[in-house]
Amino acid sequence: MNKNMNSEQSDLYRAPDFRRRVSFALACEQSDVDVAFDRLLAAGRIPMVGRGMPADIAIWADAARMVAAVAGQKLLPTATAAFAERIVGMARRIPPDSIAGAPAVTHSFGSEIASLLRHRLPRAGALGVPTVSVSCSDGAVALYGKIDFGGSGAPSLRYRDVSPGVEEAVAGGRWPAAIRVSFPPSSLVGMGDVLNESVAASRAALATEGSTL
Repeated sequence: MNKNMNSEQSDLYRAPDFRRRVSFALACEQSDVDVAFDRLLAAGRIPMVGRGMPADIAIWADAARMVAAVAGQKLLPTATAAFAERIVGMARRIPPDSIAGAPAVTHSFGSEIASLLRHRLPRAGALGVPTVSVSCSDGAVALYGKIDFGGSGAPSLRYRDVSPGVEEAVAGGRWPAAIRVSFPPSSLVGMGDVLNESVAASRAALATEGSTL
């Protein structure tokens, strides 16, 4: 593990200015960002750099967890970092009318968000950046995620995580979504820009510091 880079990322994620910019991008209270980020850092969920993935991918895995943690804080104020992990780990739901024999989908909600944030500019010129929403049932028995491309013609992507033992009840509509948090395209683009600019500046400072030692 690159300890210098890991430490630098941790410092960045604790920085008040970085958190202020994230709260502005996601249009949420900075107190929600502070609580969410503190819980992620304390639980060792971020930064992901040095955990078997390239640094350029790890920062977007971090970003996805940040978005999930902020959503979790809004959905369930007592949410822990584990609740954010449930959100990023939601599996895609395959519609009943899917084409027979289609390959299995392995992308999680978190990996899709990470990809959206990382490739936000090319997407803005193609399908467009979607709206991302997270909702949960009473008691968070069921979590639901949706990536909605709106009028682009692309199908919405749906994800779900259900507590053990209640899958059939959820499928039957017993645990519908009770509260929802949405992040519009402008928030996702803004979040991606904040990460990209802040991480680039942080790494440039680290490189300069290393060259002067």
